[in-house]
Amino acid sequence: DYMESVWWAFKQLYEKGKIYEGERVLMYDTKWATPLSKAEVTMDAGAYQVVTDPSVYTKFKLVNSEASILAWTTTPWTLPANTALSVNPDLEYVEVQLDDQRFIVAKDLAPKVFVDEKHQPLEFDVIRTFRGDTLVGETYEPLFDNHGENAHKVWAAEYVTTESGTGIVHIAPAYGEEDFLLAKQVGIPVVHVLDEYGIYTEGDWKGEDVWAINKTIAKTLLERGVVWKIDYIQHEYPHNPRTGNRLMYRAHPSWFMDIDGQRTEM
Repeated sequence: DYMESVWWAFKQLYEKGKIYEGERVLMYDTKWATPLSKAEVTMDAGAYQVVTDPSVYTKFKLVNSEASILAWTTTPWTLPANTALSVNPDLEYVEVQLDDQRFIVAKDLAPKVFVDEKHQPLEFDVIRTFRGDTLVGETYEPLFDNHGENAHKVWAAEYVTTESGTGIVHIAPAYGEEDFLLAKQVGIPVVHVLDEYGIYTEGDWKGEDVWAINKTIAKTLLERGVVWKIDYIQHEYPHNPRTGNRLMYRAHPSWFMDIDGQRTEM
């Protein structure tokens, strides 16, 4: 009786046009190969667990410059799916000379970024200072494969801040909510490099499990000179409250209830 009543309620919603099929970035369990309700995860007190992850500062070499844009991410496993970078057009950025390398970061974050392993400041020279909108439209060399037209460009995004990182965000639309929304708005390619069970389907780590290989990816890219440096951070990360499996954010087709169309009534 209970299941029949659930299906009856769903049928009423569907017939009234309240149910639609779409694609969004959802919390996703690679062991179950299914998305989970964000509400279910966020409401469970034990769903967010403290984990240690490599945070990497990745070099994206500009095509028409000697400088590399330095982007920070705590998810190096998403780097093979990178198709864009974003900056805040209203923030100030600097191009700096550090030894024999040139990097671009947000001006306010430069003193925090350019430190050694003991967090002592490194000496660098500021070559120029400019607004973020100067970078918008620039192209950079792909880290791995070229993902085609409209890929590997710098875009404007007001959500980029100087609270942490470098003031430049690495965009992998298939694995980030804000990334996916920006990609849909401006036509950035959405590239999946993992199958539904979190196994790489292409590239250097084909056949490897995403969570097992994550730290290896960071170390390998450091050895290749793609990553400038690695820090390790402890932070809260979502897990499946029913199984304890680590979750990821992943673009996935699913069925949704139209909340925006009836938010006032609800």
